[in-house]
Amino acid sequence: VITAVSADVGRTAECTVTVSEDAKDAVFSAGSADVIDMAVGESISLGAESDGKITWSSENSFIAGVDQNGTVTAYSNSNVPKLTANPNYSEGSDDVTKASETMVVFEDGKVQYEKGTVKIYATAENGDAAEYDIRVSDAPVSVQKVSVSSDKLAMGAGETKTITAAVQPANLMDKRVTWSSSDTAVAEVRDAGLTVYELCQAEIIGKKAGTAVITAECDSVSAQCTVTVTENTVKVSEVSIRNADAIEIDEVSELEADVTENASNRELVWLSSDGSTVSVNNEGTIQGLKSGSAKIYAVAADSVTDTEALEALSDMRTIGEDSAELRSLLEDADHDSITTGGVYWRGGASSGSSPRYIAFTPETDGTLIVQGKMNSSGGRWGISDSQIVTSLKADGSSATGTSLSTVSKECSAGVTYYIMPKDRSATVTSVSFAPNM
Repeated sequence: VITAVSADVGRTAECTVTVSEDAKDAVFSAGSADVIDMAVGESISLGAESDGKITWSSENSFIAGVDQNGTVTAYSNSNVPKLTANPNYSEGSDDVTKASETMVVFEDGKVQYEKGTVKIYATAENGDAAEYDIRVSDAPVSVQKVSVSSDKLAMGAGETKTITAAVQPANLMDKRVTWSSSDTAVAEVRDAGLTVYELCQAEIIGKKAGTAVITAECDSVSAQCTVTVTENTVKVSEVSIRNADAIEIDEVSELEADVTENASNRELVWLSSDGSTVSVNNEGTIQGLKSGSAKIYAVAADSVTDTEALEALSDMRTIGEDSAELRSLLEDADHDSITTGGVYWRGGASSGSSPRYIAFTPETDGTLIVQGKMNSSGGRWGISDSQIVTSLKADGSSATGTSLSTVSKECSAGVTYYIMPKDRSATVTSVSFAPNM
């Protein structure tokens, strides 16, 4: 019996040792001096032999455990932090950054690891012993799936959009993807590194009109996004006539119109509500023919999606006072209806729902085009999908000028849109709708 006694309070512990004259020898495998590589989940037998008992133990059973038959099972990798010499080391320093001769290696803010080992011990009854160094790696994981954030993208030439890719399963060590484009003349793709959530991301740059397939690939597994590039056009959002005034009979005057400055197509179609009183040509030149009054319309050509309707508009120099002829060219009467609650409003609400409006509910997608003006300054008129007057937006769907101008809004089938004034009196002179072709 071996007894250990503590020096302070005399606590004791005992161990019984049995000595046998015929302790059996053990034969350990010759490879005990070599490092044995294993993968997580793998089991191997170390192969020691003895006529007597061999006691087995592990330095760290969380990484690799061993049973009393000498079978080792790997549970987790044996990676250890990578160390390097500490350039700031100072012996005896109280500064934690200088007290140690070595320091952990960091790259991109992350601890770097290297392969370590765990020891397995075998001890025979006669005292013979052996140590085995086990190095455990993560089990090989193959790519199961690559997915992209969008499988279809629409963009304009010169526009840049971002796309991300995710690789599964989550425990893959390397989730980087290779990006490629089927037609770099249409759409170019550039690797943009990782997001904060460690998703792969790329920038897609539209080059010219066409279609290209963007592919994200990792270890022969891929996902695609079809990119459609169109010529980048800016539509006319507002038209206003600046110099409309009274003219004499036989007098000729040229009207000037302000059109959205950066619009791709700034062409206008000029129309007169009474060509026998005032005529107008395609350049906006008017001539007084007899006493009376007439309304002159400047319609943005890009607001008419139907080519035949645009040609008919260009050839027609006179339209009716109620704009019925113009509206018949721009709307599909069989599928869409416009209900007019009034074209002259004596005032406009400052908040809440507008009591004065034109309600419009299309049955097909398209563009609502309205011409009108404020009767006095300080207000706004336009189109919204809400009857609340504060929902009018300065995005080309509303205007504030006291000269005739045109506003437009993209519409969805089945949604009711409201043409209405805010704060002041306003007039609407024409309402039209261009269904998407």
